[in-house]
Amino acid sequence: MRAERRIDHGELLPTTAIVIGHGGHATAARALSYGIPLLLMPMHPLMDQPVVARAVERVGAGRVLPRTAKPERIRETVRALLADSSVRSAAQDLGRSVRERDGAVVAADLLEHHAATATVS
Repeated sequence: MRAERRIDHGELLPTTAIVIGHGGHATAARALSYGIPLLLMPMHPLMDQPVVARAVERVGAGRVLPRTAKPERIRETVRALLADSSVRSAAQDLGRSVRERDGAVVAADLLEHHAATATVS
């Protein structure tokens, strides 16, 4: 474990085995781009955190715990995630998929498709 006041994700993630976070899109997406499993504990029910956390869990790249989870449960979940090769594999597959795509091109293509097929009322 390492505690830092501030550090760039790109400096830290290449040597990281698991990320524990609140499920914010930026950190979750960056960790997954490196193929790192996640333990997510959403802090705010009205932000993107619960949606991101459920999506990560749904694809098998991590787990979700409530923000009120006790340290023992967090420890058990981290151990289980680190021991589960299918979770690491899902995170790595998703990371590979993210790295193979240009997000700006994908977004532009989706917007173009939407503009071409949308009906104005």
